[in-house]
Amino acid sequence: EIIEKLLTLFEVSAVTKEVLIEASKNNGLDYEDSVIYTASN
Repeated sequence: EIIEKLLTLFEVSAVTKEVLIEASKNNGLDYEDSVIYTASN
């Protein structure tokens, strides 16, 4: 499951998760869009 893999990555790097949330707010993006963008790169 892709979602499970993403959650595992976020568990390993809580800091990255916080950065993504802040970045998504600053860019006016939804959190899910940020996750998809990150997962695709």
